[in-house]
Amino acid sequence: MQVRLPRKKQMKKRIFLAINISDKLKKEILKFRQKYKNLPVRWIAEENLHLTLLSPIDLDDNQIVEMIEKLQTLEGKVGQIKIKFNRISLGPNRW
Repeated sequence: MQVRLPRKKQMKKRIFLAINISDKLKKEILKFRQKYKNLPVRWIAEENLHLTLLSPIDLDDNQIVEMIEKLQTLEGKVGQIKIKFNRISLGPNRW
């Protein structure tokens, strides 16, 4: 007979998945930002510019480990990504 102890409920963490962007793309974004500096937005610091692949979600530790393991299987298998932006829109006001 196997005895199962109740699992301690794990606290979820809010995470998002992002990748770094090239210096070339950063320069283009900074030009755009300068051109539209009067927009009612809070720009992030240049060193924090990134491309978000997955918007913030709540995951427990086991789910985070599982996601990391799956992502590690992609290492060395994904080449350069080319992206074309057709439009830029403001996100929700959270501040």
